[in-house]
This record gives sequence, structure tokens and C-alpha cells, in this order.
Amino acid sequence: MSEPAVVAMVAQTLGRAPEPVELAAVARAGGNPLYITEILAGITHTSTLPTAGQPPDSSDDVIEARLALLPASARQVLSVASVLVPNIVTTELAEVLDAPAGHIDSVVKLALEAGLLAGTPERFTFRHDLIQQVLAERVPQATQRNLHDRAALILAANEASPERVAGHLVQAAHHMVNPTMETWLLDNMSGLALRAPELAADLIERTLPRVSRVSNAYRALWEHYIRALLTKGSSSEAEASIRALLRSNEPMDQLPSFTAILWWLLTMACIGQGKLDETISTIRQVTERQILTESELSRYTGLASICHYLLGRLEPAELAAKDAFTHGDFGNHAAVTLGSLAYISGRLDEALSYGQLVVHGYQTQPLDDKSDQFDPYMLQGNSLAELDRYPEALHLHGVAVLHGYQHQGTFIASSLYARARIHFLTGNWDDSLAEIEACADTPDPMDFGPTGLALADLIAVRRGMSPAVHPYSSAEGFGSRDRKPWQAWTHALLLERDGELEHAQQVLAEVCTQTLAVPTLYYLFPDLARLAFTCDNDALSHEIAAKAELLAETSTPTHSRRGTALYCRGLADSRRDLLDAAADAFRSAGRPLYEALAREALAAALAADGHRTEARKSLVAAIAQYQRLDAYWDIARAESTLRKHGVRLGQVGPRNRPKTGWAALTPTEHRVAKLVAEGHSNAAIGTQMVLSRRTVQSHVSSILTKLAAQSRVQIAIEFHRQR
Repeated sequence: MSEPAVVAMVAQTLGRAPEPVELAAVARAGGNPLYITEILAGITHTSTLPTAGQPPDSSDDVIEARLALLPASARQVLSVASVLVPNIVTTELAEVLDAPAGHIDSVVKLALEAGLLAGTPERFTFRHDLIQQVLAERVPQATQRNLHDRAALILAANEASPERVAGHLVQAAHHMVNPTMETWLLDNMSGLALRAPELAADLIERTLPRVSRVSNAYRALWEHYIRALLTKGSSSEAEASIRALLRSNEPMDQLPSFTAILWWLLTMACIGQGKLDETISTIRQVTERQILTESELSRYTGLASICHYLLGRLEPAELAAKDAFTHGDFGNHAAVTLGSLAYISGRLDEALSYGQLVVHGYQTQPLDDKSDQFDPYMLQGNSLAELDRYPEALHLHGVAVLHGYQHQGTFIASSLYARARIHFLTGNWDDSLAEIEACADTPDPMDFGPTGLALADLIAVRRGMSPAVHPYSSAEGFGSRDRKPWQAWTHALLLERDGELEHAQQVLAEVCTQTLAVPTLYYLFPDLARLAFTCDNDALSHEIAAKAELLAETSTPTHSRRGTALYCRGLADSRRDLLDAAADAFRSAGRPLYEALAREALAAALAADGHRTEARKSLVAAIAQYQRLDAYWDIARAESTLRKHGVRLGQVGPRNRPKTGWAALTPTEHRVAKLVAEGHSNAAIGTQMVLSRRTVQSHVSSILTKLAAQSRVQIAIEFHRQR
């Protein structure tokens, strides 16, 4: 909270203007409204109000005063509990203290009544971190380590979750894991490496020196240590560890099954860094060693097919995928490739079927194999989006983001970009920008982040703003395929804005006639058709119309592809009926920008034929869609075009959406604000809305800006005021 907001909160709580010493007493809270509330509650509860000339109580002093109201034995229990956060079970605390359960239960109930704890008598945590910190500072570090050791033993015996046990083992901070816990670690490291990789890697590092190098336990620990590194995104560290093992004199050659595991994990480490050619080379090396079973050979061959596809080598990709299928396609990698090839060829129903097969295969895989999987949701999500099934596609890509955070994270950026692209098509441009912003700090070995920035530039230009200056990577990763069309599109519109229409159509024509398989390239066709029509380039108009029609004819039928073909042909042949049908098709597809372009073109055609009343009606419909997008440049261009035909709108309604205040929030931001007001964290909001935490944070930041708010508390206040 800002300083004025803090002063207002203190005054409201005390019922009078605060004294300087009282404001000093809450200074340590750093503007956190929860801490401020706690300090003020302590002041009023103990009646230790500062007076002039008296040094202000710190938040520590206030909490100490509240604790002093409890019996000494209760304070001791709470001090131990403060070490065992975050979630404490009363019966387990009794075991750690070796104290009667009834005594601990009475202490917990007393602390709950005093407002020091939150939860129930059976399971609780501290009401605020500040209370826990003050209590924990009383406990010597050596004692804290011993408490964590004892808690780990007790929790393991009680079969608590591996994450809780491991958390205490790590907090014990011993150089090596307690020998009595080694068996527990060996039994639980598989799930731990997947669900809590940081903890798993830490514990395995401490355990390895104690384990015999010729034991099965040693090999199992190494395997799960590397899996933990991969899951937490440390692919380069994993690669270094694997190569060191393969070069060492460890008894690996005598253990071909373990060697095969290491080679497989090496391919995962290379992919996690975007090193696709090196992955293919590694696959070639391991297959030449002839140590693979048929199922392992199928998995490697399928993986090679994906790498070839991502590198744009479509024929080798298809051959490898079909070869993998003859061996059973273990891991579903070949299905990913064949489905992706169907997707870029427009066979969307076939691609969707492959995508469903991949997701089903992933969901039925053993736990250890889940970290070996490419994003299992991407193919199905992309297919649904191109079939104009946007809500399903958004949900699936949201699941993919959450899946990515649980594993290597190699394709998180691609899933965020896929969501941004869908939001662009459906006219939710602010949501698109939020997804793009979330890519900023995301692992991105496939180079999708800069592609999102290129899309953000296109949105900026259509909104009448200047594109940002981005330090685009020169890398030619898989994500760069989409980036080049977005950049060309933006460049063309900037040229058009500057009056260089011939140059603009040339830039778009060059990218739209390329042979590289970019399944979303047709997004650019309507603007190219519009430019060709404006420049009286009949040859280009008919060429792009024929290209759009061929795409519609050879693809699974969709409203969006049909609308594109109708729009381009309508301009090429000056047919109002086709332009009208294109607008209807785009409306059915749920693509408002394209519907607006079609209605704008129809308005121009009607005006050219002397039907000014109908032209004005069509133009009003186009402007309404552009206004929804805040596409001010498109509005200005459409009005300018129609003025040449004698059609003028005047003021037909609100020209833009408010930039500040509650009315400025998008529908998604309204949902986020509601959940913030209900007290949910960003992580909890992300889970409910199937968004990444970074995307949620982008929305929260936007809400704060639009409301001129300083904190989540002020968002909550405004939400309840609007109800």
C-alpha cells in the first residue's frame, strides 16, 4: 500500500488521526495490509499505545507483547511449531515434542482464540508470517536442524506426502542424508523428482556419496537425479552430468539397460535446450550401438521424427514417424509428427484424432515416462483452434502451460504464444498481450517469445500506436516460422500507413507466396487481398483468391477458411454477395477483425455502386467491431476509404473504451479482480482460470494500472463497491 493508503487505514482502525509514533510502529510492515492489521490489533489489544517521547514499538515488540499473554509452556510449543511450517498437524507436533496430545491440543486452541494461528485445532498454520518469524528467531539453528530431522522421521513413518518429508530433510541442512532416511528416499524419489525436483536433486546430491557405486541404488539415484534436473529446467546441467557418466569408468558398459536410460535422458537434455540437430545425432549414435529393444527403438525413431519436423524437414519426419509406427510407437512421438503433418496440410480432423491419441497415451503412461513427453496437448489444442473451437483450444493450451511448469518447461512459451494467437483471432487483444507478457521470463529454447512480441507489434499498429523496438533473436528456432509472417504483416501495415501501398503489397505478397509450411499463413490473406484491390493489381488479387480457395477446398471445412476464400474472391471479382457471405462466415468463426474487414469491403463496394444507405449501414457494423478491438488505425482507414465514395458517418457512438476505471477492465480482468477480491493468490487464480501465474500477474498489473490502485486490497474494495 502507498503511504497515504497506510495513513488512511491506521486512522480508520484507530478511529482518529494517528500519531507519528503510531505510524512508525507500522513502518516495518512495508505497506502490507495484513501486517499492518496485526500490528494495530496488537497495539489496541495490549493498550501499549506509544506516547510522545516514547520510542515506537516495532512489529516484533507488538507480537512479543501478544505472546506474553500466553503461558510459557504454550510459547515453547508455538516456537517449535514455527520451525515446522507451513502446514502443521497437531498430532504430528505432539510426536515431534514427545508431549501428550491433549496438552498440544489445548495450546493450539488457545493460540487460535488469541488470533495467533489460523486453521483448525487438528491442522493449522500461523496467521501471519511475521508471527512465525518472531517465534522462529527464538530457536537456535542447531535446534531447528534437529527438529527438522525428527519431523522427517516421524512424517515418513506416518506415510506423509514425500514433498513434506523431503522439505524437512532439506531444512535439516546436513551434508548427507540421515542413513535411516536413505531407504525412504529410494522408495519415493521417482514421484519426488517429478513433483518436487528442487528437493529431489538436493537430497540425491547428499545421498550419492554414501551409496556403493556397484549397487542398483546408485544407478537409480543417478537416473532420478538427472530426471529432477530436467524437470526443474536445468537441461544443460543434466547434459553435463550424463556425458560425464558416459565418459567415466563407472561400470556402465556392464549395465546396458542403464546405459540405454542415460542415452534417452541425453536426448531429453538436448531437446530441453533446443538443440534438435544434436538430438538427432545422439539418436543416431545410440541406435548404432544396437543396445535397444524394439520398444526403445520405436521411441527413439519417433523422437527423431519430431526433431526433423521441428527443423522443417518434412519428408525425413514422415519416414521416421512411419518407421516408428511399425515398431509400436511407444511414447506416441510418431503420432505427434503424423498429426502435425496432417495439421499443416489442412487435414484438421485427422490432426485432431492424432492429438486425442497423444493426450490419451500421455494420461495412461507410467509416472516416470511423463517427463519424457513432448507437450502432449499442443497438437490437439492447435487443431481445435483451427477448427474455430476456441474455448476448447484455450483450455487445452492452458493445461499445457500448467503441464510445462511441472516438467522441463521446453514448450511453455509455445503454449502461451498459442493462447495469445487465439485471443488475437477472437478479438481479445488485451488478453493476447497478457499472454505475450507472460512469456518474458519463461524458458524458450524454441524461440517463441520473440514471435509473441511480433504479434504484439501487429496489435500496436492496428491500434494506431508505434511498435516497440525489440532485440529480436537471430536464431532460427521452430517458433521463428510464425514470427516472420507477423513481422512482414506489421511492416506492410506501417508502409500502408505511410502511403507506400505498392511496397506494402509487395512485402505481404513475398511472405504469402512462400512454400514453407506455415499453417496460419492464411491469416494474412485478407489484408493482402485488400491491398491488391486498392492498388488495382488484378493479377495479385486473383492469385491470392485462388490460393485461399485452394486452401479452403483441400482443408477440413471451417468457417474461417471459407470466409477467407469468399473475402478474397469477392474483392477479386467485385462481388458484393461474396463479401456479405464472407462477413457472415467470419462472424460464425468468431473472428471479429476479419468480419470487420469484410463489412468494410462490402461498404466500399456498395458505395461504389451508388448504394450509400446500405454502405453506411455496413460501415457502421465494421466500425463497431473495430471499436471493440480498439483498432483505431483500421477505423481511420475505413472512414477515409468510404469518404472517397461520399459516405460519412459523423458520431455513431462511443469512439473508444475507457482507459481507466472499472469500465476499462476486460472480461478476463473482471474475473481476475473478482478472485483477487475473494482473497485468492495468483497461483490459485491460475488454477481456477487455467492460466499461468505469469499471465495472472500481467492481468493483476493491468487492473492496478487501470484502477490507479496500489494493492490487491484496493482492488477488492473497488470490486465490492461496484457490486
